[in-house]
Amino acid sequence: MTRVIEVPAHFDDRSFDAFAGGFGQWPPDEKVLLDARATQWASPYGLIGILTAGQALAEAKQERPLLTVPSNDDVKRY
Repeated sequence: MTRVIEVPAHFDDRSFDAFAGGFGQWPPDEKVLLDARATQWASPYGLIGILTAGQALAEAKQERPLLTVPSNDDVKRY
């Protein structure tokens, strides 16, 4: 089974807690999918949050998470 964690539409320091709450118990028992399709904007803080989540999963000896890229072409570029 895969746990889908939605990346907020506007991902910054104010929305980070909602993102982190999607993980539930730590470390998650299942594979993780970071779903960023609806993300319209992300600050450097948000981008680092995604990278840190992947690193934390690796350090917990979990499978690398999957990432769906944003649908918005401008956001895809960064």
